[in-house]
Amino acid sequence: MAITTQVTCDVCGQQKKDGESWLVAVRRIDAPGIGFGAEGAMYEGRSQDLAIEHICGQGCAHTRLSRWLDSQLHQTTEAA
Repeated sequence: MAITTQVTCDVCGQQKKDGESWLVAVRRIDAPGIGFGAEGAMYEGRSQDLAIEHICGQGCAHTRLSRWLDSQLHQTTEAA
């Protein structure tokens, strides 16, 4: 029996449909920074040191980046 995993966008909650190409937001757990790339096998098996978020498209990628930038600005403001 095949196990089907439903993938949803970690920004807007949209459900992925068969054949759609999505992005991923990738953060190292032990280091600052965020990166974006095409969803695919290059991130499989590396989940122990990476936080991977599914992103449905450019709009949600921009939203995710904006949230990350805001969090960095908030940390900088608190440290000052």
